[in-house]
Amino acid sequence: MFGLILVLLGLNTVAQTKVIENPNIPKIENSISEYVSVDTILSFTNEVAVNRSLKSCKWENEIVFTNFNTNKNSDTIVIYRINIVDANVDTFYVYEKRIRERMKSVYSSSFDAIAYNGSKIVLNLYDELYVYELDSNHKLNKIGKYTVAEDFREMAFLNDSVLVFVQNYYSASPQTAIYLYDMLEHKVINKIFPHFNTPLLSFFSPQKNFDIYENRILWANRGEYSFLLFDRDLKKLDSVSVVNKNWKQLSKKAKRKASKIKKTHAPDIIYCLNKGYNNIDQLQFAYILDTNHMAIGVHRAKENVLYIDVWYRIGGEWKIKHNALYDDGFMFKPERVIRRNTLPLGFLGGSKVYFMDNKLVSISDKAAVENPINLSVKDYFMAQNKYLETNEYFVQIFIYSHTLTD
Repeated sequence: MFGLILVLLGLNTVAQTKVIENPNIPKIENSISEYVSVDTILSFTNEVAVNRSLKSCKWENEIVFTNFNTNKNSDTIVIYRINIVDANVDTFYVYEKRIRERMKSVYSSSFDAIAYNGSKIVLNLYDELYVYELDSNHKLNKIGKYTVAEDFREMAFLNDSVLVFVQNYYSASPQTAIYLYDMLEHKVINKIFPHFNTPLLSFFSPQKNFDIYENRILWANRGEYSFLLFDRDLKKLDSVSVVNKNWKQLSKKAKRKASKIKKTHAPDIIYCLNKGYNNIDQLQFAYILDTNHMAIGVHRAKENVLYIDVWYRIGGEWKIKHNALYDDGFMFKPERVIRRNTLPLGFLGGSKVYFMDNKLVSISDKAAVENPINLSVKDYFMAQNKYLETNEYFVQIFIYSHTLTD
């Protein structure tokens, strides 16, 4: 495997809204490191991301990603598939004539999204879907290219034949939407337009408010602590809203000021909101861990830290199992040693994250140290700076085992 470095380190209910009033939020005192341990580190040193060109997705116990971008020297798309159980990596190559030219024509440097369902891989570029299928010889063959009318920013397979398109962007119309797209008939068969508090926050990263697990769709808000679960027909299964009197929201003044700027002028809106953005509480990611568990990532303005709440469902109600698990990466000191149960630096703030049963996967396109385990934070940054003197950041994947649902 060219450019791949592997580090092994051992090895139906009635829809209802549950409203929790003024919860007793304890001090942040538990680290997520108590519940995780890294098994494998995969370093793709030949994959240099350009303008967020890394696109990835999950399906059962597999992660698929491509880092194809207009800086590549050919129109051959390289796609990687990783089995997170045994860390096996498969590499697929598919030639797409003039794809770099097409990207440049729509002012893009990479694909917009990728989806995988065990046999098919779909790449999205602007309003097009490029569909490929794996044959018995372990090769990707192109099925076709299809144009879609719907505007969306994320996609994922719901099952073998249905794709979910998700839109969540302030300047889009509609600003929020979930579409079900039939891959056999190549048309949208259902859609809903869920509420999203404070669409203005969609300009800011990180943001991951949508997830799929076994025909269930999770949709979380951003400016308020609430989330919904839908079934495969987009019917609401559950809704939870946490009402906290100390929750800091974007001020009405800031919203009014930003609303006077054209929706398409994203840099001006971001500049307008930037000061207030750092002083608000918000949800920044949401994941389904298994049938009865979810992980919600919360940014608490007062402490300026990201933390995880783990929810579990019991007796038809959702309750918090682990409250305010923080990411050590925001609290490192130069002398601290990076261990197997240490998440990558800035894990919650700068990585693509997947929870898959008892596994946690972190994908970063800003790696510069192949194996940081047992390095002090100081030595880590020294190694990073030395590497970057003559090289560029590469793609790296951390595979952890976790006990968050035990």
